[in-house]
Amino acid sequence: MEVMKINLRGTVFITSHKKLQSYPDTTLASLTHLSENYNTEKDEYFFDRNPSGFHNVLDFYSTGKLHMSYTTCAESFREELAFWGIPLKSVNKCCWKTLYQLDEDMDVLEKILVRLRCGREESHPDNSSSTTQLHRLRVRIWRLLTDFQSSKMAKVLHFLLALVMSISILTYSLQTLKQFRVDRHDDNKLDSNTSSAKIRLIWNTSPHPSLVALDVISNGILTLEFALRICTCPSLKTFWRSLLNIIDLLSCVGIWLNLSFERVHDSLQFGPLWIISCVFGFLYSFRILRVLRLVRHNCGMQILYLSIKSSSRELCLLACAFGCFVIIFAGFIYVAELQANTFSDLFVSMWWSVITMTTVGYGDHVPSTDTGYVVGTLCTLVGILLIALPVAITSSNFHDFYKFNKYRHRHLLLSEKRTGLCSKPNICCSVKVKPIDIDRHVAFK
Repeated sequence: MEVMKINLRGTVFITSHKKLQSYPDTTLASLTHLSENYNTEKDEYFFDRNPSGFHNVLDFYSTGKLHMSYTTCAESFREELAFWGIPLKSVNKCCWKTLYQLDEDMDVLEKILVRLRCGREESHPDNSSSTTQLHRLRVRIWRLLTDFQSSKMAKVLHFLLALVMSISILTYSLQTLKQFRVDRHDDNKLDSNTSSAKIRLIWNTSPHPSLVALDVISNGILTLEFALRICTCPSLKTFWRSLLNIIDLLSCVGIWLNLSFERVHDSLQFGPLWIISCVFGFLYSFRILRVLRLVRHNCGMQILYLSIKSSSRELCLLACAFGCFVIIFAGFIYVAELQANTFSDLFVSMWWSVITMTTVGYGDHVPSTDTGYVVGTLCTLVGILLIALPVAITSSNFHDFYKFNKYRHRHLLLSEKRTGLCSKPNICCSVKVKPIDIDRHVAFK
């Protein structure tokens, strides 16, 4: 039996040439005395590779099963397999979790690096040496409006804009209260026989003048800020891809159209124009969505968004399963309650199934027979199981994103302390990290 010596950075492994020939397409099987790695003096093959996981490679030639230890870096293990010419599909199924967990972890890290950009929007290219004074002014205004960490003035400005945004939302909320509305001094009013109380309140009264003035001032400031961001943005195409910018546009359009409609209300008649009023009111309500801008720079909310987005496939599958069980239990309860005539049609039964499976239980439709009680019990139990699954999946993804964002924060903090860039790193993370003894982290030396 021909014996081969393989030297990996001073660690010598001894194996048989016949055993290596069991997989002829690999690197070890193709070794000969003519190979450049062969040392004639020591009669061995030298490779400048890490010997820690090589015993797993030799075990693969002996047993035909490729394993990896839990302490081995999956990326390093893949590189070793690629170097020795062993296909990745040779890894035994008991090690799949350890091996392919790397893909999920790298996907999480990539999403964090892309999404958590410390609240910064797209920036202008840095070519200040060849730009005009007007361009430099645009860059300065853009950074002032979109990057609250660029300067102290930007922080103050963002605080004031958040305050104005809160005032705008508050005025809209107060306008829905009867105490903050006044009667219109015209004959174009609705009586109690033609419409509901809410429609009469909106049509027969108008917001208090002080609220209207506050609304005009606050939304005028927000409209000016939005116009400045449009004029100074680096790319209009990228700018309009943002959902928050679309919301700002609809909010501005809806607010000013609704205020214009209020000015000409006295000359309008209730009827087809009520549809126009409803459309304006719908656009007017878009200002509520501006609250999303208040949490745009919050990493916790962005991690929550990433968690839900990463769980979209599982949530869709559970939604399909939920819909199937809704139809099944709707049919069961409809048949079970035929004599009681509690559920008039299948659509009412579906409504009952949704309310029961989500454990809301409005009580507008309830079973009254023994068979209906059994169906209702099963419907509730299945609903609890289906509702619990999305919570577990989303919370697991949230834990992964939060954990890796904390690792990222610690890594950046350690790197900046090591290089002495700053004492307070500009990192988008709310996680408090304990002081680090840099000398103990030899990996960064």
